[in-house]
Amino acid sequence: MKNKQLFLIPLALIVLLLSSCGDDDCAAPTLSDNIVGEWSVQLGGDVEFKANGELVDLDGSLIEGEINGVPLAQKTYQVMGDTLLSLTASDGGVNALGVDFDVDDNQCNEITLSILGIPLKMTRK
Repeated sequence: MKNKQLFLIPLALIVLLLSSCGDDDCAAPTLSDNIVGEWSVQLGGDVEFKANGELVDLDGSLIEGEINGVPLAQKTYQVMGDTLLSLTASDGGVNALGVDFDVDDNQCNEITLSILGIPLKMTRK
C-alpha cells in the first residue's frame, strides 16, 4: 500500500506541472519585436508589419489616404517605446500623412491600440 502512495505522489506532481504549462503562459516580447507579423484588425481587414518597417495594409484597415487624387500607397510604421505606434502613408515623394496610435496592451497574440480613446484590437493570424 505504501509503495502505491509513494508512486502516486510523483505522478501527481508531474501531472500538475504539465497542466500548468500551456500556451497562455506567453510573456509578450517588446512591442517592436511582437508586432512583426500578420494581424487581423478588429474592424475588418488584415495587416502585416514587416521587420524592415514596412506596413502592408491593402484594405486601409489602419491607414489610407490620397492627396490630389494620388493614392498614398507606400506605408511604413515606427514603434516608439512600448506605448506609441506611428504609421505613415506616402506617395513615395513629398506627399504623406501620418497617424499615431497609443498602445494600450501588448500581449503575445493580441495588441490593443487606441486613437482618441477608441480601442482597436489586432489579433495575430
